Amino acid sequence: MKDGEGEVREKLSNNQRFYYFYQILEKYSGEENSLTAEEISEHMKTITGEGINRKTIYRYVKELNEIGFDVSAYEENGVGYHLRGRSLEAYELRILIDAVSSAKFITPKKTEELVDKICSLHNNYVGYSLKKSVYIANRSKSRNEEVYYNIDKLSRAIEENRKVSFHYYDYDHERNLTPKRNRDGKIRTTIANPLGLFLKDEYYYVVGNIEWFDNLANYRIDRMKNIVILEDEQKPLSEIEGCRHGFDLVKYAKKSFKMFTGTDTKVVLEVSRGILSFLIDELGEDVILEAIGDGRYRATFSAKDGEGLAKWILQLGEEAKVIEPESLKEKIKEKLKILQNLYGVS
Repeated sequence: MKDGEGEVREKLSNNQRFYYFYQILEKYSGEENSLTAEEISEHMKTITGEGINRKTIYRYVKELNEIGFDVSAYEENGVGYHLRGRSLEAYELRILIDAVSSAKFITPKKTEELVDKICSLHNNYVGYSLKKSVYIANRSKSRNEEVYYNIDKLSRAIEENRKVSFHYYDYDHERNLTPKRNRDGKIRTTIANPLGLFLKDEYYYVVGNIEWFDNLANYRIDRMKNIVILEDEQKPLSEIEGCRHGFDLVKYAKKSFKMFTGTDTKVVLEVSRGILSFLIDELGEDVILEAIGDGRYRATFSAKDGEGLAKWILQLGEEAKVIEPESLKEKIKEKLKILQNLYGVS
């Protein structure tokens, strides 16, 4: 048997034809797009070189339903045949696509590739409709094409308990990634003990310990390049500050404001009613709120007392006042003095 281009095709077994029939329903049918027997036969002819008759379609639909698939038949809907009960519905794919499209750590090229893969999880018509409404061009996106491979390498290093080396980059005024350098001008190679990966504030981070220090540090994965998994095993947690009794990634991420590191501390703020929703959105169940009268509340939570926390509180303006710790009050005062000098306020 020959196809339209003259290549000889071997005669297919019934199992092969059954598989292609299922593929046709999965790729071309849906709740809003039933296929007629004639359309199914045309698709089958394109794939195998031969059409399929109605009797075989009836048998294949019955067999699919018997083994657990849900196929709507002509007798039920009066139109044709379509596959129901997909593992991911269109609205679920929409959520995944929007998340990928808005993720700043993924480059435009990788975003398009991943969106294509997500769209392929549904039939062609739904996939095309979803992709048509995706806007990538003017979004703020990373320029580091290594980000996928970085995530994979770091994940493997954590799983295998290995150290990694990498180069870290910053953006210059032309939005190009430029490597951090040592005083002698050579590109700085950092050796680290990676402990966990997490997504926060639209960026992917790795948290770990830099080899020549004993505390934890955070690095944006989209700013890392040339990651190499080393043969050396990671430093024991007992030698890393804050990890003496183990490492809890979820708790760590919650306490890290603006992804700056710092010392664990209890924070108490006096806040207005107007930012209660904001605090709950940011801190969830980890903030304790107590009414203290006159529309004011006491907010208590744990956080890393560092630059990130001070910057986060400053954005709250007059809506929040630091009660404790004193060290945080001093950081706020220092930053306010800098701002006053910057704008010439005496």
